[in-house]
Amino acid sequence: MKQWIQHVWQARRRPPGVEYGVATHGVLRGLGVVYFFAFWSFAAQAGGLIGPGGLSPIAQTLESIRSVSGNMPFLRAPSVFWLSEGMGMLYAVLGLGALSALFMVAGKAVWWANLIAWISWVSLMQVSGPWMQFQGDFLLAETGFAAFFLSAPRQWSLPAPRDIPLRRVGLWMCNLILVKVMFSSAWVKLTGGDPFWMRETALHVYFETQPLPTLLAWFLHQLPGSILKYSLWGVLLIETVLPFYVFFPRTYRQIAAGGFSLLMLLIMLSGNYGHYPWLVILLSFALVDDRAWRQWLPEKWAPAPADPTRLRARVGGAAWVWMFLWAPVCLGGIWLRQPEAFWPPWRETARVLRQAGASGVYGMFPSVRPHRFEVEVQGSRDGQQWREYLFKAKPGHPQRLPRFSGLHFPRLDWKMADEISAGIGNPAAFREHPWMFRLAEGLLTNDPRIVSLLDINPFSDQPPAHLRFVTYQVRYTDPVTRRERGVWWQRSVRGLYGPVMRRQ
Repeated sequence: MKQWIQHVWQARRRPPGVEYGVATHGVLRGLGVVYFFAFWSFAAQAGGLIGPGGLSPIAQTLESIRSVSGNMPFLRAPSVFWLSEGMGMLYAVLGLGALSALFMVAGKAVWWANLIAWISWVSLMQVSGPWMQFQGDFLLAETGFAAFFLSAPRQWSLPAPRDIPLRRVGLWMCNLILVKVMFSSAWVKLTGGDPFWMRETALHVYFETQPLPTLLAWFLHQLPGSILKYSLWGVLLIETVLPFYVFFPRTYRQIAAGGFSLLMLLIMLSGNYGHYPWLVILLSFALVDDRAWRQWLPEKWAPAPADPTRLRARVGGAAWVWMFLWAPVCLGGIWLRQPEAFWPPWRETARVLRQAGASGVYGMFPSVRPHRFEVEVQGSRDGQQWREYLFKAKPGHPQRLPRFSGLHFPRLDWKMADEISAGIGNPAAFREHPWMFRLAEGLLTNDPRIVSLLDINPFSDQPPAHLRFVTYQVRYTDPVTRRERGVWWQRSVRGLYGPVMRRQ
């Protein structure tokens, strides 16, 4: 036992600057890739979501912030959109953010490029209402903030991995964010009281009832119950045990990185979650040191050993002060879920960080739904024959193949499949989402900004006169039905969601 403890805690220290040059390169350049696709994905939807005449216009959001914040609305929601709320500013922010992301990928002026991309992303989060309140959005902002501590403002070109100083604070911030994300996911499952997690049957329904499943989810749902049960144990093992490996020496950190990446790979292949799983894989990359890459990669690809006489660890006093204030907020958010309850000075720090998008609260899949309900949009010209609108990634027609959207995150699809479907059975649910009235209005007039959010418009030549939202209970078909009838889903009508609307 004594020998095992000595082996676990034997750090095998290496000269400063040797360990994490490749990890620093990977996090900064990989973050640029995620930033680019995040801006690109939102740009494809921005006009219909938050543009003038969109579902939740920026002007409307800013006005609601002014009404509750008094004379200093900027302090409540810091955003460049206080300067202008038009489409010109919107696409300027999106374009500037995407361009800065490309600079990060190229390794040029990384600190400044990250600053521009981060400000652009946080500015969008502040004015996007319900459309940028997903965990992946907060994780991107928090990871971008941690990246400030991985480079220097005066560093105009990212050095080779062997020449990058060891920036401990930046790497530790990435590690703590990863611990918070993964252990929070386990904590909400184990303490939420969801019967499916308690009975170890969550995966029996998860692949069918998740908001935006892919084709692989249909096949995983057909697996025997015993395999799904053992897979659930594996998920809980990764989320509860491996986060502690982050604080152990290098071998255990590499095991944690592999486990986290494997879990996120399965999540992204079976469901459409945007950039969230990609960011977790990116943070896991920061756990692997250069020595491991030299052992795994061919010699011509492996990072060259650094010269210990040339490099020193870069940790400034201000960075240590920041760690003192930020680390308790980061880890405390795992179980409290309300960082405002912290003892000062972290209480005020938590409030400011969450308000500025530099800290978030996470926890994937706290519960799973026993049944899948869908809200589909149908139009009619005569009020008798109804035709269905099809979304980009949300399940629709039973013969439609489940989609894989990759790094593109269809936000309207997610809202319709998650929050709106969860409100079925509540008579007041429709009015709790004012943007649904704007969605109906846009479809009844064939507004190109609104129609662009959908995949297929059955009334492209002339808008419908009537519109309704129909609720279905949806289930996967079995393999025999799939072969015989060529359908992936079977659904039954449950009723209407909200009133039938007319163009008048």
